[in-house]
Amino acid sequence: MTTVGATGALPGLDDTANDLVDVNALLVELETLREQNRQMTLEVRKAQRALNDEQLHLQRIRTSNEARRQFQEVIQAERSRLERNMNLLLVNSRDLILLFDEHDKLVFATYSLLRALSLASFGLIDGKGFREVFSGWLPEDDIVEVETYLATGERAEPVLKMQVRANLYDGIDEDRDYHMDVSLMTDGDHEKQGWLVIIYDTTDLMKAKREAEQANAAKSDFLATISHEIRTPMNAIIGLAKMMHVTTLDERQTELLGKIEVSSNALLSLINDILDFSKIEAGKLELLCEYFDLGVFLHDLDSLFELMLLQKSLKLNSVFADDLPQVIYADAKRIRQIVTNIMNNAFKYTPSGWVDFSVRRCLTENGLACLRFDITDTGIGIKEEEIDRLFQAFEQLDVMRNKHIVGTGLGLAITRRLVEMMGGHVSVQSVYGEGSTFSIELPLIEGTIADLPAEQQSARVFTAPEARVLVVDDVEVNLEIAEFMLEPFGVQVKRAMDGLQALRSVEQEHFDLVLMDHMMPIMDGVEATRQIRLLGGSAGRVPIVALTANAISGVQQMFAEAGFDGFISKPIDPVVLANVLYEKLPRELIRE
Repeated sequence: MTTVGATGALPGLDDTANDLVDVNALLVELETLREQNRQMTLEVRKAQRALNDEQLHLQRIRTSNEARRQFQEVIQAERSRLERNMNLLLVNSRDLILLFDEHDKLVFATYSLLRALSLASFGLIDGKGFREVFSGWLPEDDIVEVETYLATGERAEPVLKMQVRANLYDGIDEDRDYHMDVSLMTDGDHEKQGWLVIIYDTTDLMKAKREAEQANAAKSDFLATISHEIRTPMNAIIGLAKMMHVTTLDERQTELLGKIEVSSNALLSLINDILDFSKIEAGKLELLCEYFDLGVFLHDLDSLFELMLLQKSLKLNSVFADDLPQVIYADAKRIRQIVTNIMNNAFKYTPSGWVDFSVRRCLTENGLACLRFDITDTGIGIKEEEIDRLFQAFEQLDVMRNKHIVGTGLGLAITRRLVEMMGGHVSVQSVYGEGSTFSIELPLIEGTIADLPAEQQSARVFTAPEARVLVVDDVEVNLEIAEFMLEPFGVQVKRAMDGLQALRSVEQEHFDLVLMDHMMPIMDGVEATRQIRLLGGSAGRVPIVALTANAISGVQQMFAEAGFDGFISKPIDPVVLANVLYEKLPRELIRE
């Protein structure tokens, strides 16, 4: 049996307790070590991640550097290629290219300039001005023009364009044509940095241009000739038809004569279209503006259109605004042509129904006064997709449906050109199968009765029985027609068949007016007129008016320079003839 001590503890218990305390301490220390190990593991992992990130960053830097290196190699290679190509361009370019700095001193030039001026190196002209470079090579006037341009500073035209004639190459014993561009060079702030001059050879181009101009002149000569050849018999046909109207005709003959007149007028219209278009294309068609009575003008158009539409039993509805001016300033002949072309179009493409013709004032988008003509028909209309082709030359729309319609396809093309020349505008609205409306707007310049030419201020009917008129023409039927048209004025008429006969007649007799054909055998009208002017005295001063079938632009100036006092185009217009007689015959011989 075990005995308990004074302390109440069992023997060996203290040692066991102490051992337990040591074990707990060890456990705590072990846990602490574990925590420290866990923390260290975390730190290691963080360090590892940081190291990995740094390695990745370094790899990216290496990749970026490699890419930059490769890119620089590409840039260098491209730069080398561009420099090589630029050097090839500068060496082989046939154009003369010069750069002048902001002080107008030469700083660069292509090798072609050195070759052209026979210079051994650029240093011989480096830093020189334009005059110093080209003195003796370019004409003095061209050098002065460039210097003036360089000295003017700011300018509306950024580039000076010049055609020069010079010999810029030694060993070539001929002048050649060159085009020269001089332009200002600026930086991003539009500050002057210098000048660029480019000179290139245009000899072949100018040669082709001159050949084209010669061909165009030949075409004009051909048109003048063919105009005369066609208009001369046309004058006879139309004139004879007018003469037949005053003879006794039965109903059938009158009908046939009417058809002759319609056909001849249609043919004359086609001829006029072709000639007008040729003049417009050559830039030789001129507008002859004057004051005229708008009321009389519209009344004549209305009467003409009414007779035209009666041929197809079409009804004409004309409406003229009450506020239209009595007198306007414009080219009445061309306005008549414009409106008549549109009305002819309505007539041809309207098988039945009616045509509205209206004229009124209006304002343009800019607020300017204009005269507006509207022609509306109940014809076949125009497809929407074909309207843009309507005003193109030699175009006829819907050919299969309209193959029976006669025309050159020039009428509307000429109309648009004439309207644009007058500063106006033409437009069209159409519904296919229902009809069309053509609208023409022309600038309106008003006048007064006092502005009208004297012969238009009041209608004049006159005779001149004591006046002696010499009519010269190599075609006998034309002489008969001229005599017929002069009969109402009661003048005394004498004939001549060529210019030489006319000269002899003027030498031997007194005449108050000579109506001289232009183109005749033996001696033409121009030479005859020149010879008559050399006679001197009253014979040399006799008024001479040309009778011409030449409708080409420029004949007015040509006849004036040849000594004529005017001209009348064939076929002869009775109104024009009356005005010429009233103006050219001595005033004391006219009885009103």
